[in-house]
Amino acid sequence: MQVGDDWRRRLERDYLTFAAWTTAALVALCVAVYYLATSAERCRIELVAPFLSIFPAMVAARLTIAFSRSVRSAWQLLALSSGCGFAAVAGLIGVYVLTMYFASWDPGGYAVPYPVLTHNFLASRLQVLAGVGALMAGATLGLWLLREGRDQERNSAVGEPGATTASVLSPVAPHERALLRSRQLRAEEHYFWLSVLVGPVVVIVPLIFLEMIFSPETALGAPKLLWAVLRYYYGGTYAAAISAALVLALVSNRSRCSAWLVAFFVGLHVGAIFTLLFDYADDTVSNQALLLPFGGLVGALSAAICTVIWFPDRRGLGEQSTQQATSVRGLMRGLLIAGFAAPAAAALSHGLFAAAAYMLGSAPQRFLDSGMQVGAAETWLLNYRLWAVVALMTMLLDHILKNRAVRSSVAVVTLSLSAFLVGGGMAHSLNEDILWKVVPISVTSFLVLGLSSVVAGLSAVFLIRRGPSFSSADAESVAA
Repeated sequence: MQVGDDWRRRLERDYLTFAAWTTAALVALCVAVYYLATSAERCRIELVAPFLSIFPAMVAARLTIAFSRSVRSAWQLLALSSGCGFAAVAGLIGVYVLTMYFASWDPGGYAVPYPVLTHNFLASRLQVLAGVGALMAGATLGLWLLREGRDQERNSAVGEPGATTASVLSPVAPHERALLRSRQLRAEEHYFWLSVLVGPVVVIVPLIFLEMIFSPETALGAPKLLWAVLRYYYGGTYAAAISAALVLALVSNRSRCSAWLVAFFVGLHVGAIFTLLFDYADDTVSNQALLLPFGGLVGALSAAICTVIWFPDRRGLGEQSTQQATSVRGLMRGLLIAGFAAPAAAALSHGLFAAAAYMLGSAPQRFLDSGMQVGAAETWLLNYRLWAVVALMTMLLDHILKNRAVRSSVAVVTLSLSAFLVGGGMAHSLNEDILWKVVPISVTSFLVLGLSSVVAGLSAVFLIRRGPSFSSADAESVAA
């Protein structure tokens, strides 16, 4: 059986949605058969496996679509789909395992290692679940090929009345198509940055206020609310950005009403990973067990809410794959700059500031808040995550100022002041005691981390402006 161009077009159009829901149904069926056959207790993680399997199924489907042009037969396509399923599940489990190791890594010896992360887990669970992912991906694609084969036979029997639909559509002028694409890319950029701005607190802040109303004895007081919001930004900004970028990469030819459910399952994994990755706690054993489901639920709700409100309608767009690749490429470039290049520049400047502070008589060990007794390696890791978030938030503020046509001199002063205050404030809010009692601000840590955060923010803005962005590329096509 040969895979033709018409099959590839249908594969790009509707296979991702088919793969997501079919995989969830197959996993649910397998779990039900397992419990009926073994009479196991119905309280294990397998009960939520159908929901957890939707995101890796979408990733495997997207990889299959991306590499489908290199295959010529259905058997090759089945093998490709199985390989993509194996890679998607193995990669996701690998990210979870590395995140748990990273969150529980304690060079100072103050915390107990997470007991689940053992060599047996890595050797058995990873291979078994990745194999199940390959099997499910192959089975899903097989069902899709059977459905398409029946549809093709039915259409050929009735003469394919819809085959000439595309030929009777009214043509669109090239400049009009370019303007529509430019408008669509701006809407996607709008959705991405609003998710970064609102996503981290869209669920947490209402929970805080509800706790203040119904359980005031354990709730945070009003003076501590600002620091709590800052900590949630610190832990959730990158999760919101990654969720928005993944939703734009996975959802095509869909409306806002159908995209929010995809965003929910994307945020379920991204929220769990990045909340655990960016939230520092001394008691890592109990907090990891709590943060995984809590962060996953908060990430899922915030991603779904932001998608319901701001996701751009993508139905009926021409050249969807090109436009989608262009927008996601620009977004991922910004995330890489904020996650790697800007923190590297800030780390270099931090070393220079440390040398200067040492010459002036300040102790370098007190650059982070004096209430945190951590080793040097942990301090650098916390600083690295802080600089990454400050760089992303500075890029967000630069986007807002650029849209309002603010002068360059005013923009630089505003960006520098914002990065300084947010970076220094985050350094202070990392102290666990700040949410429960008054902790004096360490002036040295505020100044040094504030100045290095300025370097992180300005370097991120400089790098993102020098390279092509996902909106400027389309603006050039409009001008042409």
